[in-house]
Amino acid sequence: MGNWFGLPLLVLAAIIQVTFVPQMRLLGGEPNFVMLLVISYAVRARLEESVVWAFIGGILLDLMTSLPTGASVLSLLLIVILIDQIRLQLAGVGFLAIIGLMIAGTLTMQFVALALTILSGYNVRLFETLSYVVLPSIAYNLVIIWPVYWFVRRFCRPPVPVL
Repeated sequence: MGNWFGLPLLVLAAIIQVTFVPQMRLLGGEPNFVMLLVISYAVRARLEESVVWAFIGGILLDLMTSLPTGASVLSLLLIVILIDQIRLQLAGVGFLAIIGLMIAGTLTMQFVALALTILSGYNVRLFETLSYVVLPSIAYNLVIIWPVYWFVRRFCRPPVPVL
């Protein structure tokens, strides 16, 4: 699965993210399909391909949401670089690593959005935001990462070994 198959998949995920996902919120949290696709792909692919997916997915999210342009791109690029560094250190990415990467990815996406909201001059209650938005988002993503990872793993070629 290369960049050509990824583009329509990311467009579909971004459309689902902004149309259907807000209807299935738990408290203030919601799953992030684009982030989960990028994480699942970055675990299996080279850094160059993962960066393309992160950039395209981030731009699509930024264009379709009210976040400032570049917020999702920055978050997804940070996540992809973190995943690449971890993948280089480990022999393989297993169950616990995927859970850790998903939690780190969700926290990164939420905290970048939160930081940009604060820098824009809005008043944010940190404790309420963490308990009402971030924790339910992590719970949603913990459940949804597995079918997304299975789908990407099924259609993605294995990573090229780095020498």
